[in-house]
Amino acid sequence: MYRQLLLWSCVVGLMAVSPARAECPGPKNCPKPPSELAKSIILPTASIEITEPSGPIREHMPIEILYSVALKPSAVGGAKPYVDLVVCEDDGNDGIGPCDVYDHVRANWSTPGGARLQLNAPPAGAAVTMRVLVCTKQSDGIHIYCGVPLDSKTFQRPISARYTVSLDSFTVLSTRSRYHDTDYLTLQAVWIKEHQELLDNCSNIRGQPTIENPILCKGPVKYGTSDVGHGTFPVSNMTVGEFEAVPGAQGFLTFGFVVFNYGFVVHPEFFTGDMAGIVKGTLSGKLLRNDPVPQNDFVHDMNLEPWLGCDGPTAAGAIRLVNGTQSDSLDGLTRNTGAYTQQSKIYVTSSQVGCGDDSRYLVQWTVHRTSW
Repeated sequence: MYRQLLLWSCVVGLMAVSPARAECPGPKNCPKPPSELAKSIILPTASIEITEPSGPIREHMPIEILYSVALKPSAVGGAKPYVDLVVCEDDGNDGIGPCDVYDHVRANWSTPGGARLQLNAPPAGAAVTMRVLVCTKQSDGIHIYCGVPLDSKTFQRPISARYTVSLDSFTVLSTRSRYHDTDYLTLQAVWIKEHQELLDNCSNIRGQPTIENPILCKGPVKYGTSDVGHGTFPVSNMTVGEFEAVPGAQGFLTFGFVVFNYGFVVHPEFFTGDMAGIVKGTLSGKLLRNDPVPQNDFVHDMNLEPWLGCDGPTAAGAIRLVNGTQSDSLDGLTRNTGAYTQQSKIYVTSSQVGCGDDSRYLVQWTVHRTSW
């Protein structure tokens, strides 16, 4: 019986070893203490080599690391008993990501050709360090993780994030007309001056933006199917983007909105031909300026245009978020939650004589970190 067991162990040692997959559930469940057994034996020497992924990396995208591990006898004691190894991603937060498992190997041994470790890119940054470990296998009976680190390799890359901007809702505290407003909405965004030509083709696109097909402008589009009075009104399909940036790599995201009342229908062609163009052109002009802080309230400027009846702007503002790493930057505001939502100031506009009280509007917008 003993000879049979010994023969079986030799056969296992000569078999080609293919990795099994294991994933650690999180830092609290993934300690990395050496086992008592590992402390009591002389471990073989392990070395790992990796091939960095090619091309740009976006946060949390799946990436693949080519690697090879070589196991050599220890300088002291020569070849020792079989060991169980894992090759893992170190997530940088005292936790271990996905691991490849190689059970029952000993010197001299190396991984099969073309071994690949699947992992997800960490959060975005200008110089993010990623690390791959080869360790003895540790297990609590349920999870498998890194026990004694034997070797590691690191590489550093810029990692980008992606963003969109949405107009979520507007609130009417006082209408511009005496009783109800016929509201139209428009939203635009630019990354400094990139894609400026897309602003010249602003249309009523209803789809969702992507990095391959950016949408920098939507509107003007009429809100709903009827006029609005006092209250808060949710907005759908008013999202522009996407924008991609490496945090701290300079630049800024600038976006703005205009809400206006247009219920004077005697000459509808006047809106479609002239006023719509004025609204789009005025907003584009505010966004494309290189002022450190864009004009957050330009309702007065737009109110000087030749509006008819009780028509005219009710909210108009622009916001700029710097692509930095500080807490109030584009990255800082979205890193922990994946979104940053804000209500605007209350925009107060003087209505024409006979139209009632001054209008009072505010809007709510959100910057979404789509790669979060």
